[in-house]
Amino acid sequence: MAKRVKKTRVVDRGAKKILREMKSLEGATIDAGYFEGVPSGEPTVSIAEVATFNEFGTFGEAGGRSGAQIGRIPPRPFMRPAFDKNVMKYREVTKQLLKDLVGQRLGGLKILKTIGAMMVGDIKQEITNVREPPNAPSTLAIKGQGKLPLIDTGTMKNRADFRIKL
Repeated sequence: MAKRVKKTRVVDRGAKKILREMKSLEGATIDAGYFEGVPSGEPTVSIAEVATFNEFGTFGEAGGRSGAQIGRIPPRPFMRPAFDKNVMKYREVTKQLLKDLVGQRLGGLKILKTIGAMMVGDIKQEITNVREPPNAPSTLAIKGQGKLPLIDTGTMKNRADFRIKL
């Protein structure tokens, strides 16, 4: 008597899609901050240069693409603290978002965009948090009273951005 062989039926409940999405995230990076080539509103310096001058300070040296003279700017770190204060939050959010990917509620690119937007928000918040060192009297004469050290027109705060590399 011949034995009947039962056929195995494979049911894919989205596993292939999840694996594809996970694979798409391999090696992906998110850069947040300021990028070369983005204008600052000043004719001689990019927004990346303005952010760098404020992050690390200057010593009254020539700077910018045209070598424009830049006055002394004290260091007012905001990008490094924005990351350092929030790195654990990014890890926890990433874990949760990956669970959402496995649950097929989010795709890989959406996860990267969510984290990038969060990083930009933290940079903007840190710009607002910086109070020290205060503006010099000569800066107050130009900006007026009540302006925070890293905020004059709001250009630097508003031009924080992120880029995803897949």
